[in-house]
Amino acid sequence: MGGKAFGFEAKRMDKSEYEDTLALNLARIDSSQHYNGMGKGVVSYSTKETFGDIDILVPSEHFSFDKFWDKHKFRYRDFKRNGGVISLLDKQDRQIDIITTPLSIYWIHFNYLAYNDMGNFIGRIAKSLNLKYGHDGLTMIVRYKGDSTRKIGVIPISTDVQYIYDLLDIPYRCYDTMEQIYKDIMSSKYYHKDSFLLEKQSHHARVRDRKRKSYQGMLEYIKANDTSTNPRRSYSIEETLSLLPSFVTGEYVKITSEYDKKIYEKTLFNGNIVSDITGLKGKELGSFMAGIKDKIDIYGDVEAQVKFFYTTPSK
Repeated sequence: MGGKAFGFEAKRMDKSEYEDTLALNLARIDSSQHYNGMGKGVVSYSTKETFGDIDILVPSEHFSFDKFWDKHKFRYRDFKRNGGVISLLDKQDRQIDIITTPLSIYWIHFNYLAYNDMGNFIGRIAKSLNLKYGHDGLTMIVRYKGDSTRKIGVIPISTDVQYIYDLLDIPYRCYDTMEQIYKDIMSSKYYHKDSFLLEKQSHHARVRDRKRKSYQGMLEYIKANDTSTNPRRSYSIEETLSLLPSFVTGEYVKITSEYDKKIYEKTLFNGNIVSDITGLKGKELGSFMAGIKDKIDIYGDVEAQVKFFYTTPSK
């Protein structure tokens, strides 16, 4: 939440205070759940000196916030929920974010959140290959004939961190500075500065990333170190599929084939056809179609079937 969940800037912590406060809150979580090692503090680069908040990842299957709050609410001023994130404000005005996630994606979620904006940067690299990298791993968003506005399916590819980094040609290691992260991102053979420049992004991405210090640092690093004028390469779906396990191609063919079939079937049976046959319009047409859609053999004589149901009183 960036330390602003409560409408003001939470107290910034130096490294010593951050580590002490993290350890204290991890112990409180464990004591409330009667479970040792319940949560884990999200990692940042080792030389980071100050922190605006604390992020703790916990498995949703085992964590009960009600139990935590019942036991420790007197230690905090307030809490706020935002989806899977519960932000706590302690008596010293420090913000602690408890992030819940399923065990099945715990490790990939942890890595996605690590090192400030690195997950965001990797997502930009993945996007250049028609892929999506997020807290739930690497996926392919299947779009109808490349139409960015028509999403027809999602193919989960992997939650294996090492595999994902290898695929995207990014080193998988620990970091001491943000500059090391910027350098590794730029080292990927799929990197292009247009994937990061704000003027090349959607309005939503521009608004979000303009506020992020580490993202601005990436832009400054690009400006200082990337003087290339080569146009951004556009990778085809076929090129992307050739890099992925064979099951992805199978799923892609299945999703696109099923959608093509639906599109074709709509040319055989739709509201315009039924309206031409019956003369029905508006709500009456919608009600009639709802009543017969599961009874029509769209590969048969549609006109004869519609006329039959329209002229035959329902029992």
